[in-house]
Amino acid sequence: MNGRPALVLATVIACWPAGVRAHVGSPDIFLDAPAGPYRLLVTVRPPSAVPGVADVEILTPGGDVDTIRIVPLPLTGPGAQFAPTPDVATRSDADPKLFTGHLWMMSAGAWQVRIAAAGARGEGTLSVPVPTLPQTTLAMKAALRGVLGVFLLLLCAGAIAIASAFAREATLEDGEQPGKRHIVRGRIAGVASVCQNSVTAVEPAPRECTTGAGPSLTKIDCPCALWPVTTRRNGLGMAMS
Repeated sequence: MNGRPALVLATVIACWPAGVRAHVGSPDIFLDAPAGPYRLLVTVRPPSAVPGVADVEILTPGGDVDTIRIVPLPLTGPGAQFAPTPDVATRSDADPKLFTGHLWMMSAGAWQVRIAAAGARGEGTLSVPVPTLPQTTLAMKAALRGVLGVFLLLLCAGAIAIASAFAREATLEDGEQPGKRHIVRGRIAGVASVCQNSVTAVEPAPRECTTGAGPSLTKIDCPCALWPVTTRRNGLGMAMS
């Protein structure tokens, strides 16, 4: 009888759920694989926005690797066969077994990070598949928005001035001064020409012509956004009499 409470307590402790932490849904890639005679522990953190910079960390448990070179390549296709000049990974001052580097991923899709390790036992290569997909949208800085806004106003003013001058003076004879009617017509034509090339709200839709099994859903997941749409000029306002 005296052992029953201890048995019950041990059973409860054994069955009590323990807290476990894991990277669920993390886009980071972890790989433990050999590159020739060297064992490498590779961590690749893809960029959150494309184009963007991917962070690469390579740990060499043996400590017998002298240099590591890394280069991004498409996973398949002709681009996977012709590698550009690789970047030399930087050895950590705090841990000589750790190498780090940064690589540009210029487009979304299936990529790979090709790693070339060299040391006293020769050379070895390793390819790490890296899927790159845009995860977030980078916010534009307030200063940049202000500068672009000023340029937009200047562009609109220039377009209005050009269209107004064309509509105001196109039908005048040589040496004739524009009257009030011509001036009004020019102003209306200038405003109308800018409105025709304004930014229009467009509902995102899947792109039908893409590589892969189905249409791209990158824009479907986003809310309704402003996309620039240039309409065809049909002469409205310039043919007024």
